Amino acid sequence: MAEFSESATDAALAGMVVGQTPTAGTSVDRLTAVGVKIGRVGAAPLPAPPPTQVAPEPGPTVEPGPSVGPGPTVEPGPVVEPGPAVQPGPTVQPGPTVEPGPTPAPPPPPVETATPGKVPDAIGLWREAAEGLVRRAGYRYQIVLKPTHDLEDGRVLGQQPAPGEALAVGETVTLDVARTPLSAAVHVPDVRGLMAADAIQTLRGAGLLVRETSGGGSAAEQGKVVDQAPAAGAEVVARSWVEIVVARTLGASPRAVGGPPPASSGLAQPPAVGPGSPTPLVNTPRSPNAPLPPVLLPSRDSAPTRNVPEVGGQPARVAIDTLLKAGLMPIVDIDRNQGPIPGTVVRQLPSAQTPVRAGDLVRVVVAVGNVVGERSVNVPVASGAEVPKVEQMLARLGLSVEVVELSVPGHPYAGTGRVAAQYPVSTVSASLARVITLWVIR
Repeated sequence: MAEFSESATDAALAGMVVGQTPTAGTSVDRLTAVGVKIGRVGAAPLPAPPPTQVAPEPGPTVEPGPSVGPGPTVEPGPVVEPGPAVQPGPTVQPGPTVEPGPTPAPPPPPVETATPGKVPDAIGLWREAAEGLVRRAGYRYQIVLKPTHDLEDGRVLGQQPAPGEALAVGETVTLDVARTPLSAAVHVPDVRGLMAADAIQTLRGAGLLVRETSGGGSAAEQGKVVDQAPAAGAEVVARSWVEIVVARTLGASPRAVGGPPPASSGLAQPPAVGPGSPTPLVNTPRSPNAPLPPVLLPSRDSAPTRNVPEVGGQPARVAIDTLLKAGLMPIVDIDRNQGPIPGTVVRQLPSAQTPVRAGDLVRVVVAVGNVVGERSVNVPVASGAEVPKVEQMLARLGLSVEVVELSVPGHPYAGTGRVAAQYPVSTVSASLARVITLWVIR
C-alpha cells in the first residue's frame, strides 16, 4: 500500500517521485504501507492521507444463551399505620437542697459539785461557771473586777469567804474576777472647787472629754465646779466623758439648783443639776413660765448604793432601759465600725458590777457601722432638755420621735420633764435615724 506526500522541489523534478519510505530493497510484510514523496514546485505539502485501516480477523462466533424469563411478581406488604403520639411526661422539679446539719457542740465541761452550808471552791473557774456553782450551793454572789495581767480575763482569782468555810444558805459570796487592765487607763482628776475654765483645761489635759451643766450654789461658788461624774479617782479609758456641774445661780442652800433658762436659749441651756428633795411628777401642772424641776444628783460624799448592770451585747434601746431602771444616767457614744450585730453595745464604762451611786454616769459604746451609699443624718444631742421642745426641734429636722416613759422612783431625772436619755445620737445613717427615741422618767 502506498501513502503519498508532496515535497517542495525545483521544476525539473516536479511530478516525479523524489523519495520513498522504506527504501528500495527493504523487506516488509504483506500490505505494509510505503510512503512516496512527489516533487512539486513551491507547493504546500499535501495533507497526509488517512491511515489505511487494517480489518481485524473475525473471532469465533458466540452462540446466544437461553432466554431468561421474568421473575415472580412480589406482592406489596401490609401498610403499617402510625402509632399514637407519645405525650411528654411531667416535668420533674428539683428536690430541696439538703443543708448540712449543725456541727455537734463540744461536750459541756464537767459541773462542779456544791455542798450546801459550805462555801464552794470557785477559784480558777470561768466567771459563768463560778456563778452557777455558788447558786447551786444556795448562795448569792457579788462580782468584783480586779485588774491583773496574771490570769485570763474572766477567771476567778479569789473569793470571800474562803472555800470550805461554813456559811448560812442565802448569804453572799464575793468573787474576784480577773480583768485585763485598761490599755489607756485614765484616773479622773478632782476638779471640784476649780473655776469652770480651769476644770475643763485640767480634764482635757488628762485626755478626757467634758460636758458642762449648770447648777446652783453659794455666792462664793459661782462659776466653780460643785460636782462631777465620774467621781475623782475613777479609772476610765482615754477620751471618756466627764460631766461637771458649775454653780451659775444662787440658791437657798449652798448647792440649790439655779433658776430657769432664758426663754430664747432653746436647747443651748443645759439642765440644772444638783442635790435636793424629791420633785413633782412629769404630769404635775405648772405655769408656762415656771422653771423645770431640777435634776437631783446624790451628794458627792454618799456611798455606793448599787452595782452597774451588765449591758454588753444588748441592743442599744434595751441597754438604755436597763441602766435607767437601775437609777443610772446612760451616755451613748457611737462607734461607726461594724460590730458583731449593728446597734448593740460593744463596750461599757464603768464595767458590770462596779459599785456606783444613783445618778452616776455609765458610758455605753454602740457599734452602728456604715451603710454603703446611704446618706448620713446628724442627730442633735437633747439629753436634759424639755421634752416638748425636743420633739418640736426634731420634727423641724424631719425626724420621727417616740417617747418612752419609765417609772423609776428616786432617779435624778424623776418628775423633771426632761429627756433622761436619747438614741440614736451624733451622725448616723438615715435608716438608723428614722425614729429617735427619748426617755423620760415619771
